[in-house]
Amino acid sequence: MARLTHFDPRTLLKQIKTPLLEQFFKQRGELLDLPWRDLREKKLIGPIYAAWQQLPEPRRREGQAILHEILEAASEHGLAAFVQELRGHAPNEVWNFNVRGSRLNKTMWFYLSYPQLFDRATMFARADSLGRGQMAVRRHDLPRTAISVTPAVTKALAESLRDFYWPTQMRGHHCHIEHYTRLDSDEYFFAYLDDWPDRRLVFEDSGHMKLQSARFAFSVLFVYSPGGGSLELITNGGEAIKYPLQRAFCKSVLGIDIPPAHRTRPVYRLQQVLDPIFAYPTSADDGIGRVQLKSIRWKPLGAIKQLRANVQEFEPTTSRSEWLDLIRRGLAGYGLSPTQAIVEGATFRLTLARNGNGRARTVEFAVVLPSRFRVSSKSDEMLALGKRCLRRWGMIDV
Repeated sequence: MARLTHFDPRTLLKQIKTPLLEQFFKQRGELLDLPWRDLREKKLIGPIYAAWQQLPEPRRREGQAILHEILEAASEHGLAAFVQELRGHAPNEVWNFNVRGSRLNKTMWFYLSYPQLFDRATMFARADSLGRGQMAVRRHDLPRTAISVTPAVTKALAESLRDFYWPTQMRGHHCHIEHYTRLDSDEYFFAYLDDWPDRRLVFEDSGHMKLQSARFAFSVLFVYSPGGGSLELITNGGEAIKYPLQRAFCKSVLGIDIPPAHRTRPVYRLQQVLDPIFAYPTSADDGIGRVQLKSIRWKPLGAIKQLRANVQEFEPTTSRSEWLDLIRRGLAGYGLSPTQAIVEGATFRLTLARNGNGRARTVEFAVVLPSRFRVSSKSDEMLALGKRCLRRWGMIDV
């Protein structure tokens, strides 16, 4: 997971139940002499933190790295991935996960109980979070067919990526592919390639600093959906690399050659609608007084995809906080969180500044994945306004 959350070890220990901390350290063969029963009853963290500080440097650093990873995994994307893995591999244990209370306690329990599933789920969670960012590009015009992934296929993909990166950028001479099939049948290909040589200051176990030269790794992620005929590419880089990488994947994995994606039909994304902190920014030049969500169509992800799509509509008087609450309640009715659903369509209502007659105009525009866009007004001006809003909101992949 990306290392973004502030990490305070002492505060982290306070937020995790003592029995889970006891299990964590005992599994590692550490802090065995602590009076754990006393610490549980008195809810004392100080002695645990002090004893942890006295561990040899390599052991303390390793434990800190794991706790940091657990903190990063305790996100909406992480919890959704954990539940999906449990439903697929240990459905009878979902209740045990749910009763753990806080996100950190749920994450620590999952890490201790299913370490292999933890590694797998955190990879998917990271992919889910990146798939909603600016690094992702999608196309929806590929064959809808199941694939067989063999060592020969992953080798061919590795060679194709190496053939692209090494001659053009002098990196990517080495490539390692990891393939996973998710429970919703989507195929994930994580490609790790060696980056340009770099020199960094590092601390040795002795406490001395030295300059270390290394070729660190960079990653490329492909997500192919056989049921939807879509390919998602997640990596750093501009337009110059997107089509060559898509083409390399399709030749190596699907056995087909593809043209560039049709540039006149943009692909939309709508997941921001479920984000509680997304604020629908507008420009003063557009004269928009208010942005409202008129309706939303969402569908469950993952192992619960068999549930049908759900449409929710909102009154003109519904505020943003109210429509978010209604969406959350609608999802909760199916036992879902916002990260366990995909928004397939949405209709937005814009209230414009008053005209010369003192009357406020409204315009509505609807988006349906992957590429349908419709405006209630036939005016080219309103069509352009709707597109500008979607670009400003990051809802268009171009």
